[in-house]
Amino acid sequence: MSAVLTREAVQPILSPQCPVCGTSKWREPLIGTRLRRCHHCDTYLNDRSADRAEEERLYDHCESQAVQDTHDIAAVQWKWVSGLIEGRAGLRVLDIGCGSGAFLAAARASAAEVHGLELDPAGIATARAAGIPVTAGSLFDQGLPVGNGVDKGAGTWDVISFWDVLDHLEWPDRALRMAAESLAPGGVLAVRGRNAAFHVPLKARRSRWPGLHARLAVPDVSVVHRWGFSASGWSRLLVSAGLTDVRLSPGLPTPGDRYGSLQSRSRAALLKSVAAVVGTTARVLTGGRSYLYPSVLLSGRAPR
Repeated sequence: MSAVLTREAVQPILSPQCPVCGTSKWREPLIGTRLRRCHHCDTYLNDRSADRAEEERLYDHCESQAVQDTHDIAAVQWKWVSGLIEGRAGLRVLDIGCGSGAFLAAARASAAEVHGLELDPAGIATARAAGIPVTAGSLFDQGLPVGNGVDKGAGTWDVISFWDVLDHLEWPDRALRMAAESLAPGGVLAVRGRNAAFHVPLKARRSRWPGLHARLAVPDVSVVHRWGFSASGWSRLLVSAGLTDVRLSPGLPTPGDRYGSLQSRSRAALLKSVAAVVGTTARVLTGGRSYLYPSVLLSGRAPR
């Protein structure tokens, strides 16, 4: 049986400010993990890196992994975003953490001006080979790219997106403020990220009994990056950044199985269908108060 970490074996690395409530006091890690809950809200810190540089190195070769279904996923994402901002012509779209550029390719097919920001050299090379302009590096080093023909400091972008990126970042609250300042009046910020209310309990149970999960061949579907935010935490982040009309949308699973973590397409389809039904049923029965989807999907607008 795999060894299980104890609390005594996991020493805190740092005590940063919670991006949601601003305090710096964290509970003891959940047994077998480095997940520490904020003392004042339901945010979790994955206390695994000593600084931003160390954390970013975990993500600078993500696109080197085998990926699949990216274009189907991007098409669904662009359909949702374009529905939020329909009626505008000549859209300017910026994707932070754009990977190989699939979302931007979908936006460009609708005649949008597009630009990406990415850490991973493999993703950057793939996007640029497809003719998608990408700025290489970290958001906190490079700042937000500026669209063609637009003065720096102006409201540049009609759409800025973070697809499964914000909960990776050392300072997601700062990233959101930067994005909000770069949106054109009425522009849309689109965000997708993990729902800690779903993933943290799964991660904690798997960490307690890793041998049992291995013997039963149970796939690990729990994911917590640098931060674990609940649906309410995600909403608070967008509101605190100065965005208006912040809305939670049904966090329906994306098509396919991007990293093959569910081991087969039929299993992926079944598990994602069950997750969608559970999340939607809970949301309907509670009048929107419960949000049990594995991922959080939300949007906000820059003030007009």
